Amino acid sequence: MILHLLYDEKITDHLIDNFEYANPSGNIFLVYNINSSSTQGYKHIKKVEKVKPFYGETDDINRIIKQFPEIKAIICHGLGVDSAKEITKIKKPLKIFWFIWGFDLYNLPKIKPNIYAPITKKYIYKTRVKKIIKWDVLDVLRKKIFLPVYFRIINKKTDGDIVVKAHQMVDYCVSYIKNDYDFFRLAYPHYKADFFEVRFLNLNQYLDHTFLDKEICGNNILIGNSNTLASNHLDVFCFLKHKLKGDEKVYVPLSYGEDEYYKKMILEEGRKDLGNAFMPLLDFLSLNDYLKIQLSCGVGIFYHYRQQAMGNIIAMLWIGARIYMASKSPAFQYLQGIGIIIFSLDKDFDQYGNNLLSQSEVAHNREILLMHFSKEKVENDYKKLINAIYN
Repeated sequence: MILHLLYDEKITDHLIDNFEYANPSGNIFLVYNINSSSTQGYKHIKKVEKVKPFYGETDDINRIIKQFPEIKAIICHGLGVDSAKEITKIKKPLKIFWFIWGFDLYNLPKIKPNIYAPITKKYIYKTRVKKIIKWDVLDVLRKKIFLPVYFRIINKKTDGDIVVKAHQMVDYCVSYIKNDYDFFRLAYPHYKADFFEVRFLNLNQYLDHTFLDKEICGNNILIGNSNTLASNHLDVFCFLKHKLKGDEKVYVPLSYGEDEYYKKMILEEGRKDLGNAFMPLLDFLSLNDYLKIQLSCGVGIFYHYRQQAMGNIIAMLWIGARIYMASKSPAFQYLQGIGIIIFSLDKDFDQYGNNLLSQSEVAHNREILLMHFSKEKVENDYKKLINAIYN
């Protein structure tokens, strides 16, 4: 049996399906960070009968492990502070697998400062200066200096200490992007967890089945996937403002993410730099409606310096979009490494712009995606993981 620690996210139901197929009736799915004690508290999860709510403040993970002595391993789907706290409490020696989701890796203190492009970095600096001018400096000092020192004095662990300890307990880092793992080991060379390759989702799970036979039918542009600093919107807007032909729309999803101040600034800068072409997406859309917008976009720009938006990228590659990324992104390096035809925004946009890919290029990318993300390939990855856990 495997104990899973999960967040209530958009991919959670798919992960449950994949593990239930590979390990029938051999999983316990614990979900934390829900809004209430009832199933109404789940924001994304539909398979409520498969999961158990877990409240770290009151629930005892060791009691659950003792209740199910057949548990052989724990899988952390996203190793944030919540799951790190539970991992560090465990008394029984169990193998621990960390499914790297992205936020858990790229928010680490030695990595986070390197995920922002130059103009976005300047924005971050300016907002910090404004906070200091508004006398929020006391709040910064309290959180960053006084509390850590106080915790040291009373011998209490900070959140950072807890995450570090949890990392030291991890046996395997699980992902399909080894570049992420290499990035992590470069920043934290003393961590000794091994790498295990598993593709999290298959093409059918990335794409609504009705779109599997559809192709791009427009020259619009999609930028990023969320209202987050890591999307480096400001740098993309500045890059594009004198390069648009004039007949395209530029869609910018901003419904996902909670930084309202950043969203307001993106709306202002987007209108200023891109004019009437700027089309912010402020409301959550159904998968069907969102894929319709994607079908109108011959170009997707994902200028993250980190691995992010892989669902969007894979979906747009399948329907035939020309994808531009930051060449320093581990995701760009991964996709290029498996043979996907993909482009660097800085180096290639001036040459190709928002010209559509040729039919042969679209067919090539689909062939590579099928090779790596077919249902059979993903199922095989999960079976290998299950065999490794039990054997």
